[in-house]
Amino acid sequence: MPSIIDSFMVDIGHPNGIFPTPGSGTFSVKTSTGDSLSSAPRTVFMPYSIADRIWRTPYIKIRANLVNFNQLGGYTFMLDTSITHYPDPSLVPAIKKAVANWRCATKVNFIVGDSIALAKDTADGVAVIYFVDSLEHNVLISTTSHIFFYTNSIDSVYISHDIDIAVSLNPPDPWFIDSLGIDNLPAGRNDFFSTIEHEIGHASLLRHVNDSTALMYYGSFLGPVPGSQRIDISTDDENGGLSVVNRSSEPGIYAASYGPMIKATDTSKYLCTSWIIENKHSEFSMKVYPNPFSENQFTIEYELNENSGISFTLFDIVGKIIYNANEQQTPGKHVKIITFGNTTAGIYFLRADIKGVAHSFKLVKIY
Repeated sequence: MPSIIDSFMVDIGHPNGIFPTPGSGTFSVKTSTGDSLSSAPRTVFMPYSIADRIWRTPYIKIRANLVNFNQLGGYTFMLDTSITHYPDPSLVPAIKKAVANWRCATKVNFIVGDSIALAKDTADGVAVIYFVDSLEHNVLISTTSHIFFYTNSIDSVYISHDIDIAVSLNPPDPWFIDSLGIDNLPAGRNDFFSTIEHEIGHASLLRHVNDSTALMYYGSFLGPVPGSQRIDISTDDENGGLSVVNRSSEPGIYAASYGPMIKATDTSKYLCTSWIIENKHSEFSMKVYPNPFSENQFTIEYELNENSGISFTLFDIVGKIIYNANEQQTPGKHVKIITFGNTTAGIYFLRADIKGVAHSFKLVKIY
């Protein structure tokens, strides 16, 4: 019988108004005749919520699925020129990193494509991320998954046809943008990295939950927040995404010319443990490995297109400087081995400053 989650109801700015947001707490079940029963005092814990659709004859809930839409295994997010021409050089790397985090955590086959100028928020078969001046109800970012119903020779399925993500250019509280989501979030600033990562979760067909510590929480991520406490993909988020990807990669999930999603396996271009930052203004790229590291050293590979001063600073979790070096380098590829004294296992941050622009890397030391 149809059930109703007795959970928090939130207006998330959509035309239909109020939507249930699953999470922890008591629940009730209602029958079609109006009878109901509450679980109180027993509670239920919902670590994640997956998008579905209703097939009304008979009444059946059918999960939405991802497919091999781009014929490369999944979906390509094109970046509108409003994104690529944005003056903050950390914006595009932040989007690429957020997509890569989900790809690495759940093997969802998402990639970031080139700059393009197209119609937005239409079921045109092109996934695009773009800026708008503002969104209704002060919404910061809105993801639209165009989900269509298909019947194949095996089953009836709902699939995500394409995915469009609209970003408010002028939110009530301005964006704070950093390329890795690890810097201290200032007071009164919205966390762009966690927010775009949240929206890529929606693109992965995960819905809101009402746990305020979760990435898929329905609210905003507003500073001040120390860098070490900013919201990121959790184990619950990962499990939800894995459930979607595992189901979407089954042989029966396809429609028309779209086969099932192919799980991401590429670890050369989309590095899960050593992220490459690409800065379109300075054409600077860097790779840090191994990460995690176990000895008191790691390697940095970077490439410059012109003579540049560059400095490397390694901090521990409380901000203590562990290592610092400054050097002047010529154009081309360079390799630097960073060696330092005994350190304990834990989280460290490497900052590379090049021509006045800081790039941050989160590193993990293990025993």
